[in-house]
Amino acid sequence: MNPELTDLILEEKRDKAEEFFINLFELCNLRCSFCWQDHESKVGMDSVVNRAADVIKVIESRRKVRQAFEVNVMGGELFFDEIPDSLFDDYFTFAVRVNDYAKEVNVKVDFNWVTNLVFTKTQRVLKLMERLATVGIEGSITTSYDPRGRFNSQSFDLFRTNLDVMGSYLRSIGVVMTKPNITALMKGDARFDELSGKYKFYFDYYSPEESFATMLPKDSELLEFFKYMLDKYPHIYPFKDWINNSHNKMTCRSSNVILPTGENGKCRALVSQKLYDGFYSTIEKDNNSNMEAHFLEKRNCLTCEYFKKCGLGCFLQSNFKEHNDLDDCLFYKTYKHIDQAG
Repeated sequence: MNPELTDLILEEKRDKAEEFFINLFELCNLRCSFCWQDHESKVGMDSVVNRAADVIKVIESRRKVRQAFEVNVMGGELFFDEIPDSLFDDYFTFAVRVNDYAKEVNVKVDFNWVTNLVFTKTQRVLKLMERLATVGIEGSITTSYDPRGRFNSQSFDLFRTNLDVMGSYLRSIGVVMTKPNITALMKGDARFDELSGKYKFYFDYYSPEESFATMLPKDSELLEFFKYMLDKYPHIYPFKDWINNSHNKMTCRSSNVILPTGENGKCRALVSQKLYDGFYSTIEKDNNSNMEAHFLEKRNCLTCEYFKKCGLGCFLQSNFKEHNDLDDCLFYKTYKHIDQAG
């Protein structure tokens, strides 16, 4: 399928807000099993403000296509206790520069600060959010929950305490659907049960990286997990939308990734270029249109009764050769399950 035709077909399913993931640096206080970053690296910590120019450059190139952008700012861990106070001034300056440019060209920018919430110096984080609000930047935070390979009892206690303290800023708690995570959740997780009754959760796809052999679930494993979540946790996103909405936006939000060095492109695995031989499609770091076309053609999406309702999943994951093991489409089977349970 022609990528230009694909782009036209998918336009109605694209989110109107384009997305950024800004990795300011990789230094982190945790060592999550699915994370690809070098958590000892301080590269980027002395050039945080410079990343504003990189964001502005991408917005300038895209503002005729999109008039709203979500800027997800992350590390490493932006807020952990060893980060110097001076870096919080850099975070503020970074956000102000991007926001000022957005106002100048009449586009909307939302800032979301991504954190593991494992820190004790909570007040300086709250102070940053309050300081941003004084200049009209209403930021939110997103955190994540990993039932495998993240928390010990001490780190979970910090996480849980900071959730309560910073709950008014919380957008959602993300869970990456790695194979270990979905296996653990299907065995039962009391912490997840408690948290999901109080906070909004959103499940997202695992992007293949160098540890894919242990982290990447097959389609058949995802199908069983989807059925489990739909039946037991129908209030959790995106499963709630799959049940209730007749039209869902695509999962992929045309994400722009900017690394601590300023290097940028589409999706972290594409920018790194380490797994290029592992994909079916010929790809470029700043263009995933071939992956989109491959997905629609392989799954015959345009003839599917669930096309409007379907979020289409992760093009990157679906295109990875080690992933697929079902003859029929994972999402077609999922929506059939919803109808039958209906």
